[in-house]
Amino acid sequence: MRAVAVALGIGLAACVADVVVGNLMGDDDSGMVAAALVYFVGALWLQRRHAASWWYGGAVMNLPIWMFFLTVAPTGLFRDMLLDLEVCVVAAYLGSFVGSPLTHRPEMRQVVALIQLLGAVVGTVVSFRYISQVPGSLWFIPVGFMVVCSFVGLAGVLLLRGHPYGWSLSLLAQAVQIPALHLAIGGFLVVVGLGLHLRVDLYGHPSWHGFLGSEFGVFWAAKKDAPWVGLNAVAMLLTWLLVARREVFVSRLVGRGTLADSLWSAPDVTMDMAGVPAADEGTSPVTGWLLPLTWLLVFYVGGLVLLNGVVLAFGADAVESATRMSVTEPSGDPLWWALGQVPSVVFVFACVGALMHERALAWAAVVTAWVIVVMLLVQAALQLLQLRLSIPLLAAVLIVFAVQLTRLLRAKGRVGT
Repeated sequence: MRAVAVALGIGLAACVADVVVGNLMGDDDSGMVAAALVYFVGALWLQRRHAASWWYGGAVMNLPIWMFFLTVAPTGLFRDMLLDLEVCVVAAYLGSFVGSPLTHRPEMRQVVALIQLLGAVVGTVVSFRYISQVPGSLWFIPVGFMVVCSFVGLAGVLLLRGHPYGWSLSLLAQAVQIPALHLAIGGFLVVVGLGLHLRVDLYGHPSWHGFLGSEFGVFWAAKKDAPWVGLNAVAMLLTWLLVARREVFVSRLVGRGTLADSLWSAPDVTMDMAGVPAADEGTSPVTGWLLPLTWLLVFYVGGLVLLNGVVLAFGADAVESATRMSVTEPSGDPLWWALGQVPSVVFVFACVGALMHERALAWAAVVTAWVIVVMLLVQAALQLLQLRLSIPLLAAVLIVFAVQLTRLLRAKGRVGT
């Protein structure tokens, strides 16, 4: 709780920096840059004193500023500042990673793998939808990006298993994402997962552009805007981590099994910072068929929250025209909608914590799963009163998840005693 309170204090300090610097410089962008620096330095300081805060500290820090733009700021300002707010989230988590003892911990392998898997899933889905939208002569562009995303996803799975191939393929996947070019003769950019491009145009003017999800671009001729060159700061950071902390990403306990064994067998034993197998109480309570189900729920529930947030910010029409997806805009007050998403957000973070061998967070995942089930059943009952039948399949999956995870947690508790 102390780390959460400190993270909220850092978030409030960033809000103050945004307002003060923005008013002094007369520029909203300057205020956001100052806020991002506060997030970066504050997250780095918090990480050194609370090592377990690496996965939730950045989110807690950003709660004040996100809630301000959602509820207090004038209508439409949240939509205009959404990209800057995403950069603040990235800055906070970069502060947790850079120079942190977390880079020596086995959990770092799962974080990098999660980024790659998330980008691979989003990129594959978007590319599949675009195949029917592009002209016939350009079909190879979305197909090629699907191949790239599949490669990154394979690297993420192998890295999650601690296989040496996972390290090699992940290193290649991140290195390809570092350069970004937009020149008179053509150019390209690739982002799978998370990206922050730092750019300089032909006239020496710096700029930046953030990515959350996946993006792929190939240019054959110059566009109207000035040519530029850029580097992906996130890909550079992950590449440095893979090279400098190779022992964290490759498990010493992986045998000489086949590639298929690495993809489908049980995960390797967790190791401490010295590479020694950890004690039984540190192993993950999520095992067997519950492991892929947990990952699926993390991506699905987290993806729903992100999608609804984007639709709320930009509108259903804008999202449909950009993604060719049929979406509906959340109804009601945005504040009530945000409050209704809290159980889903907590569930996603608790599931990630359970996968990171945190027993307390595994119990939190069970509790929040039942909360979401109750909310879904209440919604279905309200629709039934309006003579509309709704079958909440997600509720059934969450019940299976909660029951099985409870059984595993209780079994481990009996073994521990």
